[in-house]
Amino acid sequence: MRQLRAYWQEQKGYVTLFVLLYCLMAAALFSAEYFRLMGVQEEVEGILQRATTVTLEAKLRDPLRWDFTTELDQNSLASAFDYFLRYDCKLDSLYRRKAPDGNIIWRIEVTMLSTSANPPSVEVQGVIHTASFLSFLMGEVQIPFAVGSRTVRLD
Repeated sequence: MRQLRAYWQEQKGYVTLFVLLYCLMAAALFSAEYFRLMGVQEEVEGILQRATTVTLEAKLRDPLRWDFTTELDQNSLASAFDYFLRYDCKLDSLYRRKAPDGNIIWRIEVTMLSTSANPPSVEVQGVIHTASFLSFLMGEVQIPFAVGSRTVRLD
């Protein structure tokens, strides 16, 4: 027992150093994951903002607004939104972004796509699913989003 106590007092500085290094590495890992998830959220919300704006402008039936009225083709807006995400943003049929090696980076689950004709607007709500490299702690990360676009005519 004396030998163990003497060894512990002799190595106390190393144990403190290892505990401190472990805490610093854990803090760096958690902050890197936080900023990676923030980047994924900004990327997806940017894509969805562009998709809602493009589909809203594409489905407005008012050639150059000569009559100063706007009419929204609400029936084909969902298909235009789907077409934009799948072909222009290069997502697959389940709205997944894949890495060049084939691994899924993130997936969008759209829970609500609502439109209104006066004023013409589109709102998309849903969840971003992404894997965490801390998956043994958190599993799959789900980030909610709500993105909308509105066109207002100013006289």
